[in-house]
Amino acid sequence: MASFFIITKIMENSKIFIENREELKKVLAYFQDYYFFLDKNGIIIDASPNFSIHGFVPIVNKTIKDCIPILDYYKIKSEYKRNFIENLDFSFEIDFYNQRLFIKIIPLKNEETLCIVRDITDKFQSQRVIEASESEYKSLFFNAPNGIAQLTQNFIFQQVNPALCKLLGYSADELIGKSIFNFLLDSKDEIFIHFISQFLSSHDPFEMDLPFLNKQNETLYINLKINTVSNSVGVTQYLLAYFVDVTTTKLNQQLMQNALKEKESLIKEIHHRVKNNLQVISSLLSLQMSYIQNKETLNTFKITQSRVHSIALLHDQLYKSNSLNQVLMNNYIKLLVNNLIQTLRKPKHLVQLNLSVEYLILDIQLASPIAIILNELISNALKHAKSQDEVIELTIEYKTHENQSILYLKDDGIGLPQDFDINKVKSLGLSLVNILTKQINGRLIYYNQNGANFELIF
Repeated sequence: MASFFIITKIMENSKIFIENREELKKVLAYFQDYYFFLDKNGIIIDASPNFSIHGFVPIVNKTIKDCIPILDYYKIKSEYKRNFIENLDFSFEIDFYNQRLFIKIIPLKNEETLCIVRDITDKFQSQRVIEASESEYKSLFFNAPNGIAQLTQNFIFQQVNPALCKLLGYSADELIGKSIFNFLLDSKDEIFIHFISQFLSSHDPFEMDLPFLNKQNETLYINLKINTVSNSVGVTQYLLAYFVDVTTTKLNQQLMQNALKEKESLIKEIHHRVKNNLQVISSLLSLQMSYIQNKETLNTFKITQSRVHSIALLHDQLYKSNSLNQVLMNNYIKLLVNNLIQTLRKPKHLVQLNLSVEYLILDIQLASPIAIILNELISNALKHAKSQDEVIELTIEYKTHENQSILYLKDDGIGLPQDFDINKVKSLGLSLVNILTKQINGRLIYYNQNGANFELIF
């Protein structure tokens, strides 16, 4: 509306009066508004040459009544009378043929009147859209089921919805003007401060589950999301915060975590007790062996003891590890070999172990049968590959090939018998190897190459 102000000031301060209407029209030509002049009797005496308002064409020597439909005339006349101020300029808006018009009436010094007309339909409709959008936003804001708040950039409550008031137990007046930090259980929490600092520097959306205190001093866990709201040029106007009560979810998670910890403790205790019970059995076998004179029987007891101890070692590793159902086989195999050396009374300095299974981690369902298979194969190597006083080199490697795992065991001894067939052997140990290999859906390949070689594929 700046043009109306400028025109009025020009007319007030210049010496150009209506006697020189052509000069005034030159001034009006600089603006995009339409205009027409009326004499003191309401007769149109002049109009802008490009006048283009749908439904109204001003005709010189005619009245406005003669130029527009009678109903529209009376509508304009009614607005005119309602806004009329004698001897002063005034303005009003009116709907006319689906248009929104702004009309400025300026009395002139020679009893004539200048009427300036502007089509403000686009602006009016845009304003209506903005108002509708604001109305919809307010409806969503105040009727949302979860808490919403408008915050300053210093995290001060500017506006809050009823859901947030209900959640925290405070009235809107008690919240507005207060910092959001006043309602946090621990606003000095290092993790919270870190994320808030990141938000302030980057203005990326912030989201975090935080403990709040309500008016009754009860702790609530709230999922807090904060976004920045910027204007058209990217300047932050305010922060929009969303509050969702997740207290029940948090408490359920805590209960589940507690139950999981309790379950883990029970499973660890089971592994510990199984290991202890197996050690008791091993000790009983040791006691019994002290009364056995027959070497063959004694050897059978030793082998049985090594099998029991191989399973006890497995449960001990599970008890000591962070995982309750996975075994790091590298550590296990070292302990197993040391145990077999002691059981079979092989001098430790005569056993050279080359171990390369760093990445072999097995779950308990697979680790148990493989532990017994390893126990049998390593026992056979220590007993039969070389004489008791010779150095034996044991190599155990783990590889993967085409989505299959391969556990490779080799000794540098005399090798397997020429007619060796694991399906026909009568010893319990190798029968166990054969049975357990099938149990894990694996394959066992064996051959002689600078000693006995076994490849367990699973």
